[in-house]
Amino acid sequence: VPCLSPGFHENGLPRLYDFLTFDNAFLAKTTALMFAISAVTGVLRLPPNSTKLRRLMFESCAWATVLMYTLQDSNIFMLDGGYSLDIFDGPGWFVTFAVFVGTVISTLEYLVEGIAGSDVEGRESLGLPFEGHRFGMGVVGTLAYLGISPLSLTIPPWFFDRSKDAFESIVVPGLHMVNGWNLSVNFIVEAYMGFGMLVSTLLFEKKIDQNQAAILLMVNFFITGAYDQFAVLIPSPSLPTELADIAAYASSITSSIPINETFFSLWAVSIVKAIWQLNDLQTERRKLKRQEDQQQQQQLVPVKIPIEESSDFPLD
Repeated sequence: VPCLSPGFHENGLPRLYDFLTFDNAFLAKTTALMFAISAVTGVLRLPPNSTKLRRLMFESCAWATVLMYTLQDSNIFMLDGGYSLDIFDGPGWFVTFAVFVGTVISTLEYLVEGIAGSDVEGRESLGLPFEGHRFGMGVVGTLAYLGISPLSLTIPPWFFDRSKDAFESIVVPGLHMVNGWNLSVNFIVEAYMGFGMLVSTLLFEKKIDQNQAAILLMVNFFITGAYDQFAVLIPSPSLPTELADIAAYASSITSSIPINETFFSLWAVSIVKAIWQLNDLQTERRKLKRQEDQQQQQQLVPVKIPIEESSDFPLD
């Protein structure tokens, strides 16, 4: 609420919240931890009859929220200290990278299952927005995947460069200018994903329908502040020198390390895998349909019963 400030961002886009004024590092870290715990326990509370698709949705959200908390509790986002993980020294990078890999795998599994999953009939009753449409699920899965890519700065390019000197001399001065965004982006994204899990549960319990779920998700995109977090990332015509240096540094990393190419390749392979599985599924269904039709035709064929001549009543 203190960040509520309707107006316009510096790049000219409409603004609801001004997170650049946020400065409570302890609150950011604690909130991120609470959302991560809530997401993990949400997976554990799934009913036994949950489908693979619904379970993968919750698992991918849980992985992502844990990743958000891990990053929030690192020196990449806690610039003034108070963090637990040093991304550039010690085991901090390996812990975060392991969670990151788990998030990528889980999200891609959700993408493939959303497109090619066999439990298509009655998807609207499973408790997932847009679940009745394979194309819609593909779009949702792709957006979720882009949300954890370096393109969204959720896990920034300098995480892969691992140069502490370059980070402190180039990145930190610029991030201090937008430290409010840097402190709040992770738990805001967690809040939006948590709301998505709540909407999924309401759908599963038939308390809302698909149209209401879609409206809630779109409205909540603005209410939680997720919109403002992404709007800030769109550069204004004239960037301050410190932010321009960050953009140039990030560009040099992605040009020397094939980060984005690797991300796109994994997505493309997953899409091909999903289409391949979907083709196999459709082929198997057509085969079963032909077998059922043949069985029905055999049951409809008239059976000729031979009539035996009786010696008591000769036909001639």
